[in-house]
Amino acid sequence: MVFCLRILALSDIHQRLESLNRVLERVDKKSIDLIIVAGDLTNYGDAGDASEVLSLLEFAKVFAVPGNLDTQEVLSVLEKRKISLHAKCAKFKGYKFCGFGFGLIGSAGSVLFPELEIEKVLSKLVTKGSILVTHLPPKDTKLDAAANEHIGSIAIRNIILKKKPLLNICGHAHEAYGKIKLGDTACVNVAAVKDGRAFIIEVGKSISVKKVRI
Repeated sequence: MVFCLRILALSDIHQRLESLNRVLERVDKKSIDLIIVAGDLTNYGDAGDASEVLSLLEFAKVFAVPGNLDTQEVLSVLEKRKISLHAKCAKFKGYKFCGFGFGLIGSAGSVLFPELEIEKVLSKLVTKGSILVTHLPPKDTKLDAAANEHIGSIAIRNIILKKKPLLNICGHAHEAYGKIKLGDTACVNVAAVKDGRAFIIEVGKSISVKKVRI
């Protein structure tokens, strides 16, 4: 049986609690089954900063990955709350969620990974029909364009094409928000809460993506 899942998808909050509150004011909280945070809860923040952000999201189940501007402390908070998807999977209402957070070596950030490690980890986790949550968008798409370069991950692109997840929720490239199809996978860049953006994604027999109107 296919269950309809209504997801509030957030990314790149960057500790902007005012912006997050503005987004949440526009959301029918009772209708949300799950909140996905695709990284950058903070700007090199500590456990207290991450907890402040998460305190505003307690109205629904949460899964999250850290972003390139999050720290190991932020990941520790996600792990302690049992909501982290970084390098692991979890199940919710019949759907399998897998994730990978932080950033790429050579970019800004305190916890960075090489492409080979990202692909190695995700290749063991992602299966066809799962939901992949990453901070980085797939490389060389409309979702990773920033100024005159593409800032996404080759590894994540490869995993999407090889493993065929149902959906990829990502962030990082703030101006490249929107939805594309990459192979068989719907990919949605939901950044950035700090700029007043968030998305409602309904997953069932089909995938519907709607921008939260601020």
